[in-house]
Amino acid sequence: HGDLANSPGNPAFAPASGFGPFGGQAFLADISHRAIIRVALEKVNGVYQGAVFPFIRPLASASYSTGFGPDGRLWVGSVGRGWTTGEPIIETVSYDDTSTPFEMQRVALTPHGFDIYFTQPVADSVGGDAMTVREFHYLYWAEYGSDRQEVRVLSVEQADLSEDHAVLSLRLPVEAGKVYELDLGYVEAESGAILENNVAFYTVNEVLP
Repeated sequence: HGDLANSPGNPAFAPASGFGPFGGQAFLADISHRAIIRVALEKVNGVYQGAVFPFIRPLASASYSTGFGPDGRLWVGSVGRGWTTGEPIIETVSYDDTSTPFEMQRVALTPHGFDIYFTQPVADSVGGDAMTVREFHYLYWAEYGSDRQEVRVLSVEQADLSEDHAVLSLRLPVEAGKVYELDLGYVEAESGAILENNVAFYTVNEVLP
């Protein structure tokens, strides 16, 4: 809340193929931020949880609705009224299969922390002073929204990059009922691409033994 979205619309789930490495993931438009956010879910102990990432920002207008067409394109509807001014327009997002974007594809909970999967191999080791992990939670109440509660900056005990440089394993304490902000700082792929969307927020409902 507040970081990536304030007024998100409906989730649209990408088809299994046709939208690159993001098949099956959810995409939501936010009218306040004029942005699209991406959600990668997983089931832990039978309960859904997962990570949310920035995807495209800003859009041309106040976006509120998303949907995928039969050709795999993401359609985004925007309005020209409400608390965010803009024009009533429709935008489309297509995947270019000649170039894979450098993104965090998903984040998976592990018994010892998180595994971060990338869409391209990472050039060098990730971590150290450039990475920041924050733990917090929100108040679920009758008031509108919530500020972050009990914010703590956590120390990453260990950060290991897989042999193929596609997965970063983070060792740190994880607690149910908390949100974890994973800010990776500056990350570069072997292709030379820069990780522009370098922040993920993972909500932990269940932990692994």
